[in-house]
Amino acid sequence: GSLARPAVNGQAEWSDGRYLPVGLPHVVDRVRALALFYPDAVVLDRFAADFAGGKLQGTGRVDLPGDSKALAYRFEVAAREVAPRWPAGWQLRGDADLVLASSEEGRQLRGDIRFDRVWYLQDLQLTPAQLVQRLLSRGRLEVAETDELLSTTSLALVVHGPGAVRVRNNVARLSGSADLAVRGTLARPVLFGDVTLESGGTVEYGGNRYVVERGEIAFLNPSRIEPLLDVVAHSRIDQYDVTLNLNGSLERLNTTFSSDPPLADLDILGLIATGAPVERAAFSEVAPAADTTADSGAAEALLYGQAASLLTARVGKLFGFDRLQVKPLTSGDTVSTAAITVGKRLSSRLYVTYSLDPSSTAQQVLQAEWRLSDNLVLVLTQNGNESYAVDARWESRF
Repeated sequence: GSLARPAVNGQAEWSDGRYLPVGLPHVVDRVRALALFYPDAVVLDRFAADFAGGKLQGTGRVDLPGDSKALAYRFEVAAREVAPRWPAGWQLRGDADLVLASSEEGRQLRGDIRFDRVWYLQDLQLTPAQLVQRLLSRGRLEVAETDELLSTTSLALVVHGPGAVRVRNNVARLSGSADLAVRGTLARPVLFGDVTLESGGTVEYGGNRYVVERGEIAFLNPSRIEPLLDVVAHSRIDQYDVTLNLNGSLERLNTTFSSDPPLADLDILGLIATGAPVERAAFSEVAPAADTTADSGAAEALLYGQAASLLTARVGKLFGFDRLQVKPLTSGDTVSTAAITVGKRLSSRLYVTYSLDPSSTAQQVLQAEWRLSDNLVLVLTQNGNESYAVDARWESRF
């Protein structure tokens, strides 16, 4: 050809190459590839590499622009048993068949992604309440300049993960499945589909364990990624069976409570925050001021309960207690005293708790729970007044 319009023929081969993708903790290693050059096209005859513990294979073709045609390309990549540790805290593993092809608007990335592992194993330093508050907080919206390459790359991906979702950390032990479609562009991806949680998973909050009866996270918004929650969980707190129902988006989350035996909503909130209904947890023996309403006392109890939750989470983890609970008792707008409960499981059948109210020696209680069988528990109690009690508790569910 000529310098203005060169014509290239031949081939190029790579062996034992390496590529470091920006922003990923993995290397595309042992790259082997063969490219064939023609006057009007470049053909990627074969491509193979190691990536994130798995294998990559691909082919492709680039049609060079000419007098009557524009640049066009198509690349196909198959990933097998790839296990990237990205994003941070996640462990993924699965297969994928992807196609990147040019289009009139730019390009399109389409294909199928099949996960057999979607694990989140990183401990959370925030309590669930703090995490929800951060998610619900309205941050200042900053408009950034959009990358033209990202905005002109459309997405048509299908993601399957039957039984692949696992959450195992200090807050939750959950399992589930994912069935999603990714649309939009790389600049503004949109999710459709749902993540379904299996019943029987657990979430820890305020020293209580909640068992998930039903859980689904749906994505239906065509303009942005907006998860819609539908979660029902229950817990045994004190002598009450508490059921929580979370429904709606994170911005408009509807929460309903119920208990057995029945309690008012404020009492259930106090039960969740402090381990006792508001009317028992919010007030000490000192009578409240005449102008103090029940609602303000309930609000104070919940605020003190959240502060106590932060304290118990940190101290309990530091000293290795199975249970450490601070129940602040308020009088008016001040904290009059705080009941402290420490619990430790000595064996699979023996659990010991010690409760202390600094304002009264009679409120010092040492209790040992000895599980004789799945349904029968023997409770030995020593009170602060040197009295003793032995109780047998039979548990049965209908």
